[in-house]
Amino acid sequence: AAPGASHDSRERYPPMKCNPGTSERILDEILAWLNDRNSNLHLMWLHGPAGTSAIAQSLAEMLSNDGLLAASFFFHQTSDTGRNDEKRLIATLAYQIAQNVPETRPHIGRIIANNPSIFDLSPERQLRLLIVDPLRHASDSPMPQESEPPVRPTKLIIIDSLDQC
Repeated sequence: AAPGASHDSRERYPPMKCNPGTSERILDEILAWLNDRNSNLHLMWLHGPAGTSAIAQSLAEMLSNDGLLAASFFFHQTSDTGRNDEKRLIATLAYQIAQNVPETRPHIGRIIANNPSIFDLSPERQLRLLIVDPLRHASDSPMPQESEPPVRPTKLIIIDSLDQC
């Protein structure tokens, strides 16, 4: 894993963030998409000539404060701690998801315990076993019974600067 890749790591401190009053329209659009229960879109690609890392950081902080961030990975080309190594992406995301989506923890732990060499598998297989399947399993787990069933909040995974790995 690459612990320095998370939005709140000491390695990235102080992180680039949006200045107050800037990028509000973009952040509002992303939050509207995240909260749209009728959307069939499960992926958003934020791209542009500049400023996307600051937007991703600001969004990660907002979502983390609200308990809506599943995981984050901020690549950096010159990192010597693994932030420039795509081989650490899945392990880092799986660790953070296990921390931030507790329902996934037993599933992720069991997968790693049963196959300690899982991180030598293809990225596609790691993604399926350590992220997709545990999140599906967590979303299928029963919710406590209430008079009205609560809506599970959507949690986001943020990956920034893929071009730097």
